[in-house]
Amino acid sequence: MVVRHPMHWLGIGICASLCLAFGDATRFRFAVLELGPEAMPRQGALPYLALQLARRTSVEVIPAPLMLKPTGKQIFEHPFLVASGETRFPDPGEETVVRLRRHLRSGGMLLLDDAAPERGEFSMAARELAGRLFPRQELVPLPREHTVYKSFYLLDRAGGRRLEDPDLHAVVLDGRVALLLSGNDLLGAFDRDSLGSWTQSTSPGGELQREQAVRLALNIAYYALCLDYKDDQVHAPFILERRRR
Repeated sequence: MVVRHPMHWLGIGICASLCLAFGDATRFRFAVLELGPEAMPRQGALPYLALQLARRTSVEVIPAPLMLKPTGKQIFEHPFLVASGETRFPDPGEETVVRLRRHLRSGGMLLLDDAAPERGEFSMAARELAGRLFPRQELVPLPREHTVYKSFYLLDRAGGRRLEDPDLHAVVLDGRVALLLSGNDLLGAFDRDSLGSWTQSTSPGGELQREQAVRLALNIAYYALCLDYKDDQVHAPFILERRRR
């Protein structure tokens, strides 16, 4: 059973305060990193996720995501960057790589989400980018006990529109996730059209799989704002007890 931690309401207040340290003076906003001409094919996903973040937590949000060029200085104003695509994106150039590296090493986080029908070219380009950003760190499967899987909901695997890869893959710097790769079209699971209907089916798990994807995306966003506050060992006995049920 997936549950919320009883310390969430304290944690939410902490996170809401932390998110104000970046970007908008009063509200959190998803920032989309435009890595290519086909950036963010799941146009309705982040507005929906922003509304769920506001509804399920006390973080104040701006629903419409902000589109950012990787060459601009504005990326430094946003702690959480999201990039999605279905195909290989162009080489971002060394200047952009240096700028992104500086941002991510300074505390920022980048989520790369492969939206292709089947995992392929986008994931390959994402792995190449990760290697250029952090040549001394490997992109590795994120352990299931990591904070990302328990920052708001307790989860035991990765998911999305499809269930091709049970793991998220991450570059971890000094214990902090700086880059995260999802190979399951995470955003596609909750992408909506202008009428509010889902644009994609979730297979093989249907609507339960869709809700699990929403929870995972909320966990990732929550982690990006809160970092590792839930790794405090005071919380460990409760988490272990709930997982045994």
